[in-house]
Amino acid sequence: MSAELSNQLEDQVNAGDRLVKKLKLCCEKLVENDRAAKLCEEFERLELMNSNLKVEISNFIQKTRRAEDINGNEKTSTTLTRTATNNISRVFFKVGKVVDVKLHPNADRLYVQTVDLAENRTRTIISGLVSRIPKEQIEGRMALYACNIKPVRMRGIISEGMIICACTEESVQILELPAGSVPGDIVSFPDYPGEPDLLLHPRNKIWEAVVPDLKTDENGVATYRGCPFTIKGKGV
Repeated sequence: MSAELSNQLEDQVNAGDRLVKKLKLCCEKLVENDRAAKLCEEFERLELMNSNLKVEISNFIQKTRRAEDINGNEKTSTTLTRTATNNISRVFFKVGKVVDVKLHPNADRLYVQTVDLAENRTRTIISGLVSRIPKEQIEGRMALYACNIKPVRMRGIISEGMIICACTEESVQILELPAGSVPGDIVSFPDYPGEPDLLLHPRNKIWEAVVPDLKTDENGVATYRGCPFTIKGKGV
């Protein structure tokens, strides 16, 4: 992908953000009446659509750049083609750094994380970890995120991904990453090659299909059907 095209896509994302912010200000200034309520509902719909677009564009840019690295700048149709089967290759896992974490203003059991995923912007990602992991253990650390989960509004704030944790009945732990992991590192699965979807649509139930096979082994390594989560050049 040329730098010019990448910049154009990112400019479109930024323009959409500016428009959404203007609409939000207009909604907040309106007198509370039926018309205002309908306009605010329309704003919320547009805001969520814009979040979906931002996630898809960010993932598309990352996938295209990776394809160019693999193919020596020769883009092939097979490289960017979505995997046909419902396995882990369709989920886009990346390393992110939590640059800020706060309690959700409308839900005392949710954290609102600001996450650096080495994109042109940070993402807001909400997690239900308040009762399981202290805030101090999350802020500033590296973690693994599912980045093509369809954005969803959670108590008034849009979440653009999902943090990946290891869970038992007794505890929840953020996955430990290989030494040297940095924001933007991509996880792959040697036994399940293929390119992830730009966005996982709920109707396809891809995430629901793979979750039962996500486990940690006896060494605490995250696996899918026995295949370890792998970051190229850095390990599992």
